[in-house]
Amino acid sequence: MRDFTKIDGHRVAKIIYGTIMVLVVILAMEEHPPSAAGSLALILMTGLGVALAESYSDYIGISIKEKRSLSLGGQRQIVHNVSGVLIGALLPAPFFILAWVGIMELEAAFRWARWALLGVLLFYGYVAARLSGRSHAFSIFFAVVASSIGVIVVLFKDTFGH
Repeated sequence: MRDFTKIDGHRVAKIIYGTIMVLVVILAMEEHPPSAAGSLALILMTGLGVALAESYSDYIGISIKEKRSLSLGGQRQIVHNVSGVLIGALLPAPFFILAWVGIMELEAAFRWARWALLGVLLFYGYVAARLSGRSHAFSIFFAVVASSIGVIVVLFKDTFGH
């Protein structure tokens, strides 16, 4: 059985945040999609922009709270935590790279990206419940319920189009 006590809850929150941010961008892009390269660029810039904003806001917030500049160790911790935003945000990039080089259709890249991001949200919903001491069964239930709105939106888009 997996030991969830070694997982950093703050980093998990950052991964979820990055995942949600890029899912919103992907859902918005689908109405009038740019090229595969343009889609990839928007995803990369979204991930980078959100990560930089998170780094800056964390640095300022912690500096104010502690009434001093952050140590090098504190700065490294921010980078470590914010790298979770990039992990979540950059997950769909390979699908758009495949579309860019002609291996996958752009519409398929969007579909795979949506479902992969929802898979991440389901997984981390489960992890969050397990980290809070919930049972395996409740954690599955929580993950499904917590991700259900996203699943409904994606199912609607897949069934009825834009």
